[in-house]
Amino acid sequence: MGALRPCHLDPDRRLGSTRRDTGRYHRPVATATPTRHRSCLTAKQLCLLQPNPIWLPKPYLFSDLSRCVSNNTRRKTTVRKSRRTLLASLGTAGAAALAGCAGGGGGGESDSLNAAWLYFSEVGDLGWTYSHDQGRKAAAAQLDYLETDYSESVPANRVEQSAVQYSENGFDIVFGASGTFTDAMSAAAERRPDDAFLVAGGFQKGEAFSNFMSKLYHARYLVGYASGMVTETDRIGYVAANPVSSVYQEVNGFASGVQDANPDATVYLRFSNTWFDPPKEGEIAQALIDDRGVDVMAQHQDSPAVMRTAADNGLWTSGYAADMSDFGGDKHLMDPVFKWENVFVPIIEQVRNGEWDADFVFPGIDDEAADITEPSSGVPDDVVSEVTSIKEEMTADDPDSVVWEGSTFVDWSDEELLFSVDSVDFDNVEGRQL
Repeated sequence: MGALRPCHLDPDRRLGSTRRDTGRYHRPVATATPTRHRSCLTAKQLCLLQPNPIWLPKPYLFSDLSRCVSNNTRRKTTVRKSRRTLLASLGTAGAAALAGCAGGGGGGESDSLNAAWLYFSEVGDLGWTYSHDQGRKAAAAQLDYLETDYSESVPANRVEQSAVQYSENGFDIVFGASGTFTDAMSAAAERRPDDAFLVAGGFQKGEAFSNFMSKLYHARYLVGYASGMVTETDRIGYVAANPVSSVYQEVNGFASGVQDANPDATVYLRFSNTWFDPPKEGEIAQALIDDRGVDVMAQHQDSPAVMRTAADNGLWTSGYAADMSDFGGDKHLMDPVFKWENVFVPIIEQVRNGEWDADFVFPGIDDEAADITEPSSGVPDDVVSEVTSIKEEMTADDPDSVVWEGSTFVDWSDEELLFSVDSVDFDNVEGRQL
């Protein structure tokens, strides 16, 4: 039986009539179902907004992505000299001249750059994938020369072929929005070394392949600080996803914020071992409420099930990756959110100018690659004031020194933080071992 999915509607289908994306990005490559639009809400999002969604089994169905890529992306010659190769052959003076020509007005076909995104789930997941797609759209809105495309729900055994075919169809950059895509994207880069391939949360790099991530733990620190201020029981729940470095980064960042705001508070940590399993995540949240008496709840999943459970019990709550305020009720604190456009745009500009060096990218709140949503109207003024003040301090100086002061991680390099965090370092966390 497949993973449980919400309500009777197909969450992979969008509502309304199919249409081509307007502006500077292409219609998406068709996968299992066509991409559809209505008020930017997917069926899944509409279902989750219902007071009592019905959870039903929904197995994934995957179509032949190789056929979809070749038939549905805009055709370009497959025998070509990429922008990276062209700029390298021109040398510094020629590259500058080409960049100068591209920067002037017109924006003809030769000035454009094409980037594609591969997603492991549908864009309406409300968390990780949704945030990436919002970043894709924002990058396209910022860069007149950028044209984008994406494929959603790409199975692991189709990633390499999908990435290669995007490259063969004229795409200069392929972003993979899952660390599980690392090996496949690295293989694609070896086959197409004149284009750029990057993976979110990946763990390798090569001549044409690297990885990127955002220091969302900066934002988690601020949410943790707010949580430490509002708790009345000094008991805070945290439903983590899978025990991987990015999850541990955020648990530690959150715990650091709680500790700085309230040394008497305890964070009760539980792992769901899922990215999207609303019934299981909701059950874990309810158990923390019933068994540990928590009065604040945080989560690290793509569904808002933990938030809904917390809201139903009158708890303070926060989400993950994107704005989940619609599910937090009257006691929604704020959400730690990715600002992926501020990761994508510098990479795209470097590729366009022939300056990309295939190194890993790991910016944070000081680079506007991570942030918090606006606190809800119910958050006390003193909490808002304190969190705002700390955020200003973090963005003006070194946010890592604020988050990791007094911890093991204070002397860690970005590369160590990105790849090697595999435990909880703070004593105010109960349930540190999986």
